[in-house]
Amino acid sequence: MENQKIILATASKAAKCLVAPIERQLDYLLNYHSNVEDLKIQLKMLGDVKGGVDQSVDIATRNGEDIEPDIEKWLESVSRINEVARKFLDDERNAKKWYFNRLCPNLKSRYQLSKKAKKTAAEVFEIQDSGIFYTTKGYEAFESRMSTLKGIMEALTSIDIQIIGIYGIGGVGKTMLAKEVGKKSKEDQLFDEVVIVDISRTPNIKKIQGEIANVLGLKFDQETEPERAYRLCQRLGEVRILVILDDIWARLDLKAVGIPFKDEHEGKDIYEEGKDALKCKVVVISRNQDALRSDKMAAQMNFLVEVLPEKEAWNFFKKMAGDGVFLI
Repeated sequence: MENQKIILATASKAAKCLVAPIERQLDYLLNYHSNVEDLKIQLKMLGDVKGGVDQSVDIATRNGEDIEPDIEKWLESVSRINEVARKFLDDERNAKKWYFNRLCPNLKSRYQLSKKAKKTAAEVFEIQDSGIFYTTKGYEAFESRMSTLKGIMEALTSIDIQIIGIYGIGGVGKTMLAKEVGKKSKEDQLFDEVVIVDISRTPNIKKIQGEIANVLGLKFDQETEPERAYRLCQRLGEVRILVILDDIWARLDLKAVGIPFKDEHEGKDIYEEGKDALKCKVVVISRNQDALRSDKMAAQMNFLVEVLPEKEAWNFFKKMAGDGVFLI
């Protein structure tokens, strides 16, 4: 009898060991299309981050500054992973043609491609995440902006403020200021994660949800927007995260995205032990202050980013243009 128990226990353990690999293989087969699409999304996001880094490098080059080795190494990593991804997507397109001609997919090939897509997407995300704050290298610490930056940082440490607004006319430097806020927030260990999402004129809720979820390591399947919002809201209550929503033109329903409001969520204070505060804080950026006053996105404190004073603007222009500037 005792021997039978030992045999059954051993068989049970063996079965469990076999189930996990089988589930992973099925996951690769069933989520083939979503894994490939996720890779494409990650590549697009990496391209956006690289564009910001390229701009910072261009500014530094024109100012005669040396490019830091870590930035050069990061750009090399981007080039390498882009080449890997390009080759993969070529192979995937060729495989699609093969499937179409034979009307029956090769399951082994599909499994391998899906697995490679998931692995490559993870590598792309890691490179993207490590490079996101290189985009602040071109940030200028203007004296006239220091009080605004200080005010925003103080607001982020307040247990009574969850949503902070930044507004001002186009091209005045709102996004660069917000990125500097994100950079300092991580340096000061106010948050474990910072995510920046470009909203634009026509907000895409699923896209916004996906970009925030990527930073959290949260994987969506085929859920509806409300289902994704519920899962995202739960996850945002578990981590210290700063969400920066850039270029908002009109009302954005944060609840529909899955961003919790203070009256919907309780979490341990991330600044003072023993008090209640949200772990998730939000910075919203807009040209229009009215957009920040929406009942679905009511910023509790708003900061105006004004045009630079004439002296600062002229000095910055000379720095950007180099030695070729002359007064006539």
